[in-house]
Amino acid sequence: MIRWFPIHLHHVPAPLAEVDWEGAVVCVERDVTLLSEYWGWTGTWPTEPWAQITAFLDHWPELAQNTPLAHTKRILFAIEDELDLGPLHRLEEISQHGLSIVQLHHRVPTRYFHPLRGVTSEGRELLSELGRLKLYLDLSHLSGPALIDVLRWCRGPRLLSHVVASALQSWSPTVRSNALDDDELHMADAELYGIPFVDDLVSPRAVQRISEREVAPLDIAHQIAHIASIVGSSRVALGADYFAYHLLTKAGIEVGAVEGMDQSAGLAVLWSELLRLGLDESAIHGVFWENATRVFGKGSNT
Repeated sequence: MIRWFPIHLHHVPAPLAEVDWEGAVVCVERDVTLLSEYWGWTGTWPTEPWAQITAFLDHWPELAQNTPLAHTKRILFAIEDELDLGPLHRLEEISQHGLSIVQLHHRVPTRYFHPLRGVTSEGRELLSELGRLKLYLDLSHLSGPALIDVLRWCRGPRLLSHVVASALQSWSPTVRSNALDDDELHMADAELYGIPFVDDLVSPRAVQRISEREVAPLDIAHQIAHIASIVGSSRVALGADYFAYHLLTKAGIEVGAVEGMDQSAGLAVLWSELLRLGLDESAIHGVFWENATRVFGKGSNT
């Protein structure tokens, strides 16, 4: 049975019940529609940002009860694309409920970050508080000047939960924000670099339509091997990033999981491809679960 510890996911595809879950990093979901789709939630939900977060954390045993994560001891929780955490003093309370990782929203101006002007004054306060509380800052979707500016103010531990190397992709006028060049990967100096299974991210032809993308588990393996050559295999992990792909499809963006990577057979293929690329068994164990276990081993929030 394949053993793993994905460090970025929004839900668990049903076929992955056959996998041995060493742990997982789960993204907090606050949208009631997605709560129902991902976790089968049918109840009401708060409206205040901080209360929505604590509600997810407090209801986790109910949300996870019919999934493989129900009996996984090492679960950590993350916020992706944060727009508003509410009053900053609430952050410590939220962390006490189990939040371990925060990722700043990157596409539109927020209280904390502006795509053109960088980290705001409230953002600097937030980054300082994350450092004080020893919460991880997720740098995913930050690149170029934005990455440099955030790193300038970051005082705590950091990771890249779902990132790819742009060096393996053809040039495109549309550069994905979590495709970093080799210098940026090195500069980020994250504790973990999670490689996603999203087809338009790992494909060398990332901007092509699905029918022209020709993406396979080997492309994920190439990303893992390349990033390991930059930061060391002991800092590479799997950042699966399973989410509601159909929502992006409705918006005109064709995206999905690399074929087979939402089931245990796909994970087995990835293991074999990494062996073919020259990674030894010890390094692959690290990528699949040991690196995440080492970094997050004392951070279980269940």
